[in-house]
Amino acid sequence: MRNLDKKRFRFRARVLLFMFVLGMGAVAVRSGQLQIVQHENLSRLAQNQYLKKVKVPAKRGHIYDRNGKDMAISVDVPSIYADPSKIIDPRQIARVVSAKLDLDLDRVYQRLASDKVFVWLKRLVDPKIAREIKALKLDGIYLTKESKRFYPNKELASHLLGFTGVDNVGLEGIERFFDKSLAGEPQVIQTVRDATGHSVLGGGLDPEGLASGDNLRLTIDLQIQHKAEQVLSEQVLKSKSKSGVAVVMDVETSQILALAVAPSFNANKPAKVSMATRRNRAVVDMFEPGSTVKPFVVAYALEKQIIDIDDTFDCEEGEYEVGGHTIRDSHEYEDLDLTSIIQKSSNICTAKIAEKVGKRGLFENYRELGFASKTGIPFPGEASGIMRSWKDWTDVGLATISFGQGIAITAMQLAAAYRVFAADGYYQQPQLILSKEAPSGAVELVQPGRERRVYSSKVVSQIKPMLEKVVGPGGTGWRAAIDGYAVAGKTGTSQKIDPVTKGYSSHLYQAIFSGYVPSRDPKVIIVVMLDEPYKIHTGGAVAAPVFAEIAKTAMRQLSVLPSASLVDAGAAPIPTMDSAEEVEVTPNFPKRAPVEVSANIGKKVPSFLGLTARESIEQFVAMRLDVDLEMQGSGRVISQDPPKGTRRDSVEFLRLELKGK
Repeated sequence: MRNLDKKRFRFRARVLLFMFVLGMGAVAVRSGQLQIVQHENLSRLAQNQYLKKVKVPAKRGHIYDRNGKDMAISVDVPSIYADPSKIIDPRQIARVVSAKLDLDLDRVYQRLASDKVFVWLKRLVDPKIAREIKALKLDGIYLTKESKRFYPNKELASHLLGFTGVDNVGLEGIERFFDKSLAGEPQVIQTVRDATGHSVLGGGLDPEGLASGDNLRLTIDLQIQHKAEQVLSEQVLKSKSKSGVAVVMDVETSQILALAVAPSFNANKPAKVSMATRRNRAVVDMFEPGSTVKPFVVAYALEKQIIDIDDTFDCEEGEYEVGGHTIRDSHEYEDLDLTSIIQKSSNICTAKIAEKVGKRGLFENYRELGFASKTGIPFPGEASGIMRSWKDWTDVGLATISFGQGIAITAMQLAAAYRVFAADGYYQQPQLILSKEAPSGAVELVQPGRERRVYSSKVVSQIKPMLEKVVGPGGTGWRAAIDGYAVAGKTGTSQKIDPVTKGYSSHLYQAIFSGYVPSRDPKVIIVVMLDEPYKIHTGGAVAAPVFAEIAKTAMRQLSVLPSASLVDAGAAPIPTMDSAEEVEVTPNFPKRAPVEVSANIGKKVPSFLGLTARESIEQFVAMRLDVDLEMQGSGRVISQDPPKGTRRDSVEFLRLELKGK
């Protein structure tokens, strides 16, 4: 029995030892698994018990003008949210909150009665309302701060800046194009939880201000921008135009100093206007440039030595057959030299030069000037323009394209093209951004685009006096002249397509003026276009005055002094009849017997019927009407608008139609 007991004891001891060793082994394995294999996962679970990750949205970067003035900033605004799990009587709370926040009662109740732990009630509320909500000390109702975009200048440059949505996401303009850069990266910060589960961070969230987007500095000069918008808006109202655009570009750098669109809108309240009103027409809208492209046709022909500076062309006394179609000038010119062709804006002579240049040549000329391709400025939706391949041009198509019909461009493209004349023949991509500034303070300067030569210096010097003649006495753009500065430019009046007939309209026009100042040492290029001005519709009458007012401000802002030799102390120029687009000016009439003006003119418009152009102008001058005079045709007056007997104080313009010899 003893031996048997001993054997049993040993067996039990071995079993216990084995179980102990097995248990210790399991503990060791489990310990290794916990400490080695699952270490990271378990550490993360442990940290979640006392640590909390908080995502801090980045504060949207600011936008400044070239001089550091605020154009778009971000400010902290209160928002209201709720934790429904802590609300005992959601119906009562909903009544109070919906009344204070001007929200639908049922919708607020549904949110407060939900099983969620977080719901937005209203974001970006008025601070006064937020303080009233806070003072009520409602269970489960809380306030937080969110960043809201604010445009301190309201309407100023609104089409360029665009705007953001409620989540601070850029929806239009610069805000949209640079959304990622301006928004920045949110910061993720670990905070310690207290016993109640709330975050505790002594230094506050994002104490170093790292949660910020990049700041942008634009090339825009707010002073010039303000003047451009002001004058443009006034002219849109005066001419009863649908809209207008103006682009101001620095000659030396191709930087955009102003980009104005009228009518404007308050960028802080974009929802109050239509999408059409918010559209940046200077960049996304296309139009036929009309006569503003004629100088490019002449320049290319001179550049390729197809014509000579002393050449003259027969203008066929106002009518010229091309491909079975008749091209007309508004006046019956005979022979004109190159300067007169530009000054008087002859369609016929320009078409004859284009015939010598050829379809492919003119096409390549326009392409070199940037037509039918985007300028590349950083703006969403930029239009590239429209120009068919030269292989598809007909003979009459070549003629019409030479004077700006049959192609479509943007105001930005036209400004970049005219910069070629102002910058000694070089094309350069327009620039809209000066620099980016990171939250760390590092500044990245935006490099200007590379220049390419389009015309030689010789050709540019030959074209300049032609463009100056347009603005001088006898030119279509005399209203663009400014005292003390030589101005060079070109008027344009393009017919629009009639939406019903699909042909060119007889009453829908776009008035254009494009030029630079001072012409002898160019500083800025200015392009103005007004869409569908009422009745008086020519570029010289409608767009040129806007150019002049913007140019005056630009010269002052850029500290460009006037030339003493050009300061005009005399009377304003007197309009006279001799232009393809509108009345021209001449400083003095030849000495002749004046027309006898009726002493009974009084307060009513007299009859102009039967008078010649010269006689009509002299009678108009004698009336001393402060309105525009527009004359069409040649010979004697056959109709007038407004008619004889109209009260003078109700007259906004005077249009005369002449016919015959």
